[in-house]
Amino acid sequence: MKNFLLGLCAFCYFGALGQSMKEAEKYFNNFEYKHAFDIYDTLYGKESFSTEELKRYSYSSFAIGEFQTCYEILPNLVSQSDIEPLFIYMKGEVCFYLNKYDEAKVAYGEYQKLDSEHDVSIKIESCDQIPIWTAMEYLKIVGLTNNSSKADNSGMTTSAGAFEFHEQGMDSIGSGIAIEFIDNSELIIMRPYFKDNSGEIHPVVIDDLYKFASIASIALQEVNGMIFLSIAEPISTDTEKLPAHLYTGKWNPSDYSISEIAPWQFGGFEDSSSCAHIAISANGTKIIFTKMYEDNSDLYSSDFENGTWSNPVAFSKINTPLNEMYPVFQGDSLLTFSTDGRPGYGNLDIFNYNLASGEIEHMKTPVNGPMDDFYFKYLSLDSALFTSNRYNGKGDDDCYQIKFRESKKVPDSTDYFAFADKWVDQNIYFDFDKFDLKKDVKIIDELIVFLKKYPTLKIQLEAHADSRGIDAYNDYLSEKRAVTVKSELVGMGIASEQIVIEAKGESAPLVICEKCSEEMHASNRVVIIRLLR
Repeated sequence: MKNFLLGLCAFCYFGALGQSMKEAEKYFNNFEYKHAFDIYDTLYGKESFSTEELKRYSYSSFAIGEFQTCYEILPNLVSQSDIEPLFIYMKGEVCFYLNKYDEAKVAYGEYQKLDSEHDVSIKIESCDQIPIWTAMEYLKIVGLTNNSSKADNSGMTTSAGAFEFHEQGMDSIGSGIAIEFIDNSELIIMRPYFKDNSGEIHPVVIDDLYKFASIASIALQEVNGMIFLSIAEPISTDTEKLPAHLYTGKWNPSDYSISEIAPWQFGGFEDSSSCAHIAISANGTKIIFTKMYEDNSDLYSSDFENGTWSNPVAFSKINTPLNEMYPVFQGDSLLTFSTDGRPGYGNLDIFNYNLASGEIEHMKTPVNGPMDDFYFKYLSLDSALFTSNRYNGKGDDDCYQIKFRESKKVPDSTDYFAFADKWVDQNIYFDFDKFDLKKDVKIIDELIVFLKKYPTLKIQLEAHADSRGIDAYNDYLSEKRAVTVKSELVGMGIASEQIVIEAKGESAPLVICEKCSEEMHASNRVVIIRLLR
């Protein structure tokens, strides 16, 4: 009897294990990797795994960020002579995420010999560079309180507030996902909201025709209320509407609605490309957006001239053979974007691009990390907002705020004259025949905070050039220098109407000389920031 009971228990135990393996496989095939991982992790060490089960276990652990577990499982797979190259690539990725860069390089090198689906050359280069990079100084990073278990993305900031986007899971007929534990449905429907300056969030009202459309990007041309938005219709029966395309519309700020929606002539309809992630400069004269053909995406730009948009052209100064996307304007001259085509911490990393100087700067950790980081925008000199699908967040994509330093304090309005009395005009110098800012230029924090606090106050940018060159060219050059400084200030949050430009060319030199030395010439290549009283 005792032996019978022991046999019965063993039968039930192994029967339960078998059932659990089948259950784990079912979750895996439904892309529910967390549930699959939990079962495989419980069974590992208690039962022999087949090669296929090890593959599912390792892939599930990789997909949910259990990198240490994946690192410990993979040797049993990659040692097999007939293993798919994907798992060798996965070993490189896991080692990369665990900061085991030497091991990662070896795995990437082995993968490179077997397959070319993933370009690992940038990853190999990154393995050499990351150890010598210096992390950004910061105080803290926090996830926003309205992050959910689904995707949450930030959007363009306007004078009245900012757009943001939140995912709604839908099934194939447009109904909400009924199974409670499925947080990240395969079919993603992003919907737009507007957060006004008081902090209140309003759903953006859009025609019922787009009730089940995914709208993940909006850019507003504030001067005329023209709005640009990307729309994908993943449950449409029209295959041309499945990928994202760009549309125009009219923004109605009184009820947070978009009307008169129509396809934009350059929105991807003309060449069957997928277009999304649209951004517009503060002055409304330049649009940059993502255009995707087949597997890779590039940034394209279009200029607003004489009331029309120019034919978009590829942004050759930024684009690489891999992916560039998620452009965000900071004023008129600073653009942030994300790419996996340059050395970085893994997947999409955020970069700054200065349109005036052409300089590209890679943002270091903790803004960038091993997962996708994008939609970076400054909230002030002291903090910024960005989106990431890094692990340990609430959902797929989450919004994060990073605080770089404690905010500068400025005087109350009663102390304005005290601030003005101690104000000293600031000089910004330029190289010969150049109007881009030097790398070491710092725009003082106190003035920017002060102007943002008191939006009726103004400053003057008095721009000069040295005496070399013809008068007309020097007038042009000094104005371009002032415009560069203005764009930088607008990108830091100063309202454009608070800045007055006076370009003097060579007509009013600070240093008067007949036979000017190089030092004297350099003193006259300047933009002076004056506080207007």
